[in-house]
Amino acid sequence: MKINSISPEFDKKDLLHAIGATFGGVLRSEINENSCWLRVNLDVQRPLRRGIFVSTNAVSKVWVPFKYENLPIFCFGCGRLGHGLSNCTQLTPERISKISENPPYSLALKAES
Repeated sequence: MKINSISPEFDKKDLLHAIGATFGGVLRSEINENSCWLRVNLDVQRPLRRGIFVSTNAVSKVWVPFKYENLPIFCFGCGRLGHGLSNCTQLTPERISKISENPPYSLALKAES
């Protein structure tokens, strides 16, 4: 998982620890000047996570989007791995039709190699 453009007010190690804890722990991490990489255990039965809100102070939160490396096929409707939107069994055909123009998940989740 890649996390880009981290605001300077965050301690990157603390941020990685907090994000990793929500996934069940970090297997490996790497910190660069502008981005961080995490290797985490993904529960493939659950939808991909698009990001997390992180508190910058007592009243303000910032959205930190996630990017996944080596991401296989996934559904733009339900966010689960292993199938596409046209084969989704998690959503009703009516729901698929409704969200097909503007699905909640997209290729934006894929990290550039």
